[in-house]
Amino acid sequence: MAVPGIDPYLILALVLGSIAAGSIVALMRAESRSRMQALRLEELSDGAVITLDGEKVLDCSAGAEALLGEVRGRSIGLVLEEFLGKPDGDTVAAIKRIIGDGTRLQLQLRDIDGKRHELVGKPSGGLIKLVFREAWTGLTPNQTQPARLTDDSAERDAGELGMMAFNAALSIGQVMIWHRDEDGPVKWSAGKVSAATGVLGPDDVLPILNSRPLRLSTGSNPDLPLARARLEVLPKEGNEKISLEVIKWREPDGRRIGFAVDASVAAAAEKTLTRFVQTMTETFAHLKVGLAIFDKNQTLALYNPALVRMWQIDPVRLAGQPSLRQIIDTLRSGRRIPDVPDYHDWRERLLKLFDNPEAIDYEELWHLSDGSSINVLARPHPHGSIAFIFDGVSERMQLEQRYRHSIDLRRVTLNRLDEGLAVFGPDGMLQFVNTAFHDIWGTDPEALDTPAHARDVIALCQGLTVEADVWDRLLSLVASDHSSRAWSARLTMGSGRILSARFATLPDGATMAVFADITDSERIALALRDRNEALEAVEEMRSAVLDQISHRLRTPLNTIFGFGQLLTDPRFGTLEGRQQEYASGILEASGHLLDTIDDVTERHHCSWIHRSRMAHPSSWPRSWN
Repeated sequence: MAVPGIDPYLILALVLGSIAAGSIVALMRAESRSRMQALRLEELSDGAVITLDGEKVLDCSAGAEALLGEVRGRSIGLVLEEFLGKPDGDTVAAIKRIIGDGTRLQLQLRDIDGKRHELVGKPSGGLIKLVFREAWTGLTPNQTQPARLTDDSAERDAGELGMMAFNAALSIGQVMIWHRDEDGPVKWSAGKVSAATGVLGPDDVLPILNSRPLRLSTGSNPDLPLARARLEVLPKEGNEKISLEVIKWREPDGRRIGFAVDASVAAAAEKTLTRFVQTMTETFAHLKVGLAIFDKNQTLALYNPALVRMWQIDPVRLAGQPSLRQIIDTLRSGRRIPDVPDYHDWRERLLKLFDNPEAIDYEELWHLSDGSSINVLARPHPHGSIAFIFDGVSERMQLEQRYRHSIDLRRVTLNRLDEGLAVFGPDGMLQFVNTAFHDIWGTDPEALDTPAHARDVIALCQGLTVEADVWDRLLSLVASDHSSRAWSARLTMGSGRILSARFATLPDGATMAVFADITDSERIALALRDRNEALEAVEEMRSAVLDQISHRLRTPLNTIFGFGQLLTDPRFGTLEGRQQEYASGILEASGHLLDTIDDVTERHHCSWIHRSRMAHPSSWPRSWN
């Protein structure tokens, strides 16, 4: 009968005890190995016994000699023919079957004198054993009956096999056993426990058990009083203790049997499990997400500190292992669950997860009344349990909202630029394009909203411009896996519009292309250049006219001024007062006129230099910049 709560070590101990009991019975019956054959023939039967080796008689008991005579070495067929007269076909067939394939036989026979006998045969090792005894009354010849040989022979075989198994178990060094009488002293002990760190025998264990008695525990079966303990014993030649599982079994008459088996593997597993539980406990304690595990009865079995902070529930109440229903009701009173239209239906939906916990895949986002958000996941756990994970995602959602707002703001800002902007990712795919790009190149916004490769966009733009080498260089820049210096280019479209382009690589490996329409600026610059050239031509003509006028005025003026000086020179005669006054007036007027001509000429020359340098700043002296 199975005993609840007994582990494999106890079962092994009980089996070994049964084996030992059977072996002791066999030892008490056997006086020596040399007499085993005789005992097999005489004690296990109440009739005449012979053994066959094939068809030949190998041996026979004293009863068989008295019944059949000396039959050793003879054929069983001849023996039966002399004993029975002429055997019938069923008897001969039964003998052949037991010799051929070991099929047991049990027949009713009559000898040549008409006396009725029972013949029982069965294999015994590699031989065949036949037993002749008086037939039961009321049986007809050849009638099969229950084997009377079974009780004694089976008991004998079980004792032998048990003794062999018992000796093997003790010899392999995995178990030790001892026997105490009802007074307490150890009457017999055997076996050993061999481990990597040494060998232990009963002499090493029994003194410890004498000083540390084990408490008997009947459990659910009062007829099977057991005591057990885990011991760690240091071998005589070793420096590391060996773990033993010790089991004591008390017989009804007061005798006690003890077993000890190697428990090193179990002890190591328990230590590993303890360390694992400690590690998991410390890990759960440092988790920022809340963890709650409910067993198959919907009772809280495990939780971590983060869950207490998230639920805002007294830890003492959680330590009482409340049910999931009670926790949900408590969370509702504290407004730590979302406001749902039908609370009872929502709660029952959570409780029904335990109907089939192996197939659940629950995930829900709880938006609480205080503005926080919790992402709740439920996953299967061993033995019908369910693990709930509560992840506070309020900060993450806020960061995502800020990030999306920042992206939208940048997109709107870039769309307001007058320059056309296109960004190609490291994989060459178009990541962003603004509104000005479509206005400049006349592309369809919906067509470029779908993922497009840089090769397609460049081919579209290249067909609208005169330059080709610029686009080849841009394609190489997009396809390159390393950053390059920014560079600029000037593009001329077939419609006559002029664009300035600037290309640069971004820190994430993307490539940015910026296009600006400079057609109007180029036209204004061209007009300014034309106007400046016209002004320069006019100025040159004006300078030539002034030079000509200056030359034509200076020549007679110099003559008048020279003759006036001659008139006033005393060397050429003395003038009267009035003549001297007229001659001085001529010289003064000539000097004023000459100064006026020089002044006009100099101012015109300076004005021309200033306008020329304003039109061409590169010709300015360095001190002017």
